[in-house]
Amino acid sequence: MIFFIPVTKEIKPFIMKIYWEKKKDKIRQKFSGITNRDLTYRVGREYEMLKKLRDKLGKTEEEMLNIIIEL
Repeated sequence: MIFFIPVTKEIKPFIMKIYWEKKKDKIRQKFSGITNRDLTYRVGREYEMLKKLRDKLGKTEEEMLNIIIEL
């Protein structure tokens, strides 16, 4: 039996947090200079985190998004 859970405003941040937990471990493995603090996920502040990562790694926004997607 398959259950469908609608993605509401309350559930979406939870789903993103789970997704991000998996991705951030892979990012830390690939880039040794990245810290947990650099990868802290805060709802509504995703752009700030992405900018911090871009600046630290010297990547463009597009490059950083591609790295995250590919991992």
